[in-house]
Amino acid sequence: MDDEEEEASREADTVLLRVSVVVETAAAVRASGRVRSWVDRRLGDSFPQAVAERLLEVGLRCAAEEQPPDMTWVVGKVSKAYLESRAWEQTLRPPPDLSVSLVPR
Repeated sequence: MDDEEEEASREADTVLLRVSVVVETAAAVRASGRVRSWVDRRLGDSFPQAVAERLLEVGLRCAAEEQPPDMTWVVGKVSKAYLESRAWEQTLRPPPDLSVSLVPR
């Protein structure tokens, strides 16, 4: 094996190790129900947790060692999650009859 092949083999091993660690860690997080720990803390509660869980599942299927899913399936799942998150966002809007004054008193 020449130097280039050996280096390529090491890089491939590193990538496989990273994917494996991500998949195993994500599976543990999913099993514990602590999906929020994978979401940027600065977001707080400003995201629908159910949608985040489904997107984590999509990511896990994409990173799985066996055959990855078809990209059409991935796009469909991500688009559906986006639409669900937009619907969730609408539930957070204040009622239309609520009046807010920003003028000093």
